[in-house]
Amino acid sequence: QKAKSLGIEFISGSIDGAKITPITPGSFSYNISSMNVALSKKDDNKWNTSNVRLSAQHYVNAAGAWSGRLVDDIISSASHTSRFMRVPVRPKKRCIFNVQCPETLGHGGESLVPPLTSPLLVDPSGVYFRPEGNIKGRFLAGVSPPADNDPDCSTSSFLDLEVVDHDLFESIIWPKLCHRVPAFERLKVVSSWAGFYDYNTLDQNAIIGTHSEIRNLLLCTGFSGHGLQQSPAAGRAVAELVQNNLKGFSTLD
Repeated sequence: QKAKSLGIEFISGSIDGAKITPITPGSFSYNISSMNVALSKKDDNKWNTSNVRLSAQHYVNAAGAWSGRLVDDIISSASHTSRFMRVPVRPKKRCIFNVQCPETLGHGGESLVPPLTSPLLVDPSGVYFRPEGNIKGRFLAGVSPPADNDPDCSTSSFLDLEVVDHDLFESIIWPKLCHRVPAFERLKVVSSWAGFYDYNTLDQNAIIGTHSEIRNLLLCTGFSGHGLQQSPAAGRAVAELVQNNLKGFSTLD
């Protein structure tokens, strides 16, 4: 709503090719001149599509799990696709568990359940938990699955997300939670869900800045689970780059 109040227009659609031109003849640096967008709009319970060409000085790819595929769609319009760096961001499935731990008292009457002010705790195994909301004993917990059981998730369908891997909780997450906090032996899963994870296959850290060959394409993706924590700074960084015509930041070091 804040963005809309500042004049931002939101449209729903998908990239259907782009016009990419060398900055100078024979250059290996390019700009996006325009993008073809297939718009989708729902009228009278029916989806209607139309094609438009959009032009801008700068383009920002903040498409999360879809960002790698989006760059592939953009460069597919170029005559020499091998010249362009692919964005190493793949969609992964991650399961989150909302758990409730009943009050547990020690021999001295002290509470053994972590308080609402507990920080995010990450075990060396990767299992994590943090308080959720203002309910005592309510936590969110999760872990990345083993590498040999972590395939790319299909972004063309949400069917992969309809099934939560409860065995992941029973066999990996819960034992580690109990090791860290013995009171968690009594916890119960209240709810759970699965979602997309924009996984940077290079180093699991965010990619922020211009594309190596497409110089007016800004990337802000690949957070690999850190997006919510880092989004205020990442948003400011990209906004300042756009405002300064990609010549640097105003307030960030």
